[in-house]
Amino acid sequence: MMGTKVRTFAQLPEDLSLEDLVPENHFYRRLEARLDLSFVRDLGGRSTPTAAGPRWTRSSSSSCSW
Repeated sequence: MMGTKVRTFAQLPEDLSLEDLVPENHFYRRLEARLDLSFVRDLGGRSTPTAAGPRWTRSSSSSCSW
């Protein structure tokens, strides 16, 4: 039967931290320590949308080919 399932989630502890859950020798921790991606924010900063989100508009005369 189709329907909605009632889901209940336990309250998360306030002292939960992702830093505590990821092991020190995890691949992405090592990658982050060696790879400098600070330039990415500078490149993308000029093209990021406003806080309200991107403004996508489509004219009434445009058509979709798929």
